[in-house]
Amino acid sequence: MKILVISLERSSGRREKMTQELAKVGLEFEFFDAVDGALGQHSLFDKYDESRAKWQGGSGLNAGELGCFASHFLVWQKCVELGEPVCVFEDDVLIPDNFADVFAKLDDVVERYEYLKLGRGRIRSLPFVGEYLEEEPLGPLTVVKYMRQTDCAHAYALTPAAAKRFIDNAGCWICPVDDYMDKEHLSKVLQFGVEPLYVLQRGEDSDIKQTIDANTQRGKISTIKRIRREYYRYRDKYACNWINYGYWLKRKTGLAK
Repeated sequence: MKILVISLERSSGRREKMTQELAKVGLEFEFFDAVDGALGQHSLFDKYDESRAKWQGGSGLNAGELGCFASHFLVWQKCVELGEPVCVFEDDVLIPDNFADVFAKLDDVVERYEYLKLGRGRIRSLPFVGEYLEEEPLGPLTVVKYMRQTDCAHAYALTPAAAKRFIDNAGCWICPVDDYMDKEHLSKVLQFGVEPLYVLQRGEDSDIKQTIDANTQRGKISTIKRIRREYYRYRDKYACNWINYGYWLKRKTGLAK
């Protein structure tokens, strides 16, 4: 499995840190040149529906978020072209000392689950079910099925099948890429991961996300827009909840994989 590190070509400092992080665990990797939102238009930005994003979210995506979405989109395309699973890192992660041992087991595991988060943000609980369902051991970790959105896309492994579904269902960009990946009713990719919390971030925004023009800074939104935003947020939330209640029920009845 290839390790691809999404990083702006100009981010020499971050690239040096990532080289050190992966050198300490003795794994080869490739830098994957990210799309620089600060440079303006990119052909993939045509997928961004600004009016719909503002209608549903109250504010649109900024230049950094567009660059980040495009960068992950291109990685998914790369995965499909390779015809094999890939492990993806953003350039602001901390690699655990035992990662090589976990990485050696990833190939077989990711084929079964298609998409596996190696790091996450906030964890949330699904009423009457919990935060996640345990699936199987992965060395010192446990593969789990998350029951709610966990944010962040800084570390994950995926198969070409999952990558293709991410691509096919991302014809219209209306939210940041990590939100899209977590919205299982939109992406059509189930959200598996590993616990306990494994690959961490250094606590600094990626350079990709920092490329924001002053003209795209977000200000206050009106009460009407805030109400509309909450409506769409809860609509997405409950759509995902039903998917995960369904998965939980299949597990209870022995029908889930």
